[in-house]
Amino acid sequence: MNKILSIKQLTVEYDSTTIISNLSFELTKGDFLCVVGPNGSGKSTLLKTILGLVKPKSGTINVAAKTLGYMPQENKISDIVPASVTEIVETGTLNQNLSRAEQKKRIAASLKTLGISKLRQKTFSELSGGQRQKALLARAITASNELLILDEPSNNLDHRSKLSFYATLSRLNESGYTIIMVTHDLDHDNLVGNMILSLDPSNRFFGATAEYVERIHHDH
Repeated sequence: MNKILSIKQLTVEYDSTTIISNLSFELTKGDFLCVVGPNGSGKSTLLKTILGLVKPKSGTINVAAKTLGYMPQENKISDIVPASVTEIVETGTLNQNLSRAEQKKRIAASLKTLGISKLRQKTFSELSGGQRQKALLARAITASNELLILDEPSNNLDHRSKLSFYATLSRLNESGYTIIMVTHDLDHDNLVGNMILSLDPSNRFFGATAEYVERIHHDH
């Protein structure tokens, strides 16, 4: 089995408050994991810990991917900054030691993959919600062709844009990406991915999506 992520007995604290306690799970290359749970259960904290932005109190995290693509929850790109879509996506190539030609090729490929090549010269503030999310996703896939870490990427999207965005993620997953996504979408018709991690302290769960949906129905 091709393990891409292994977490063992992870405990994370903020200001001596335990946010995540004794969490263990493993992902195989090609998995698509949705991380769910109530506010404050540690979903974003888990992502930041995997990314190395938060130091765990104890436990181990092993990431087998050489590169990570991250899409943060809050859009850090201010409308005031007149950055074009190309410039935003280009930031995904930082720290990769690519030549200018390789950079351009990588950016063009990401825009094409997400069907937003025609938006490349538009500024971020001109884009719709769905287009913004695709631009930020293009930046993430420019940064990595292995593992995507997405923090509530569908938060500000209407239902139609959300379904379109999830279809895009499913396509990326089928093409070989491993995806970890925090989501509040628990309507099981919208649940994408093959695995679920629930950080709900009263209902901790890690396993197949189908098993999780069955459990929800059984509990109700």
